[in-house]
Amino acid sequence: MKKNNLSLKIGWLYPDLMSTYGDRGNIICLVKRCEWKGIKTKVIKIQQDTSLKLIESINILFGGGAQDRQQEIVMNDLKKNKGKVIKKLIEMNIPALFVCGSPQLMGNYYETANGRIIKGVGIFNIITKNPGKNKKRCIGNIFAELETTNLNKNLLE
Repeated sequence: MKKNNLSLKIGWLYPDLMSTYGDRGNIICLVKRCEWKGIKTKVIKIQQDTSLKLIESINILFGGGAQDRQQEIVMNDLKKNKGKVIKKLIEMNIPALFVCGSPQLMGNYYETANGRIIKGVGIFNIITKNPGKNKKRCIGNIFAELETTNLNKNLLE
């Protein structure tokens, strides 16, 4: 194992509410890969009582998935103040991995199966719509197109 002085603070968004589908495995994998490279890691669980100052200190964000009820709890907390801090981190090019339900929380809004709109924090210009009750679930692979016009030129080199 390579020894170095590198360290990484991983911000895990609402693990008690947003880990319905085994999202802990993504954190375990990230920590293990850092360990193999000799990078010290600290996982910071971002919960409702986590300070904004602590969130501002992280180096990478991760968010998992949840059911609608839990997502609404998270969204209410994000709207209060954490969403602004997370947006600031993204704008500072802090890397993030949002899987399952997290991208829709970071987008403009999510429309539930019964047509209720849950407004997102608007970090990404995306919307998510449930196709409705008794419809086939939208699971599996997705396709997304990345607009590179607003990306930092250093990221593209």
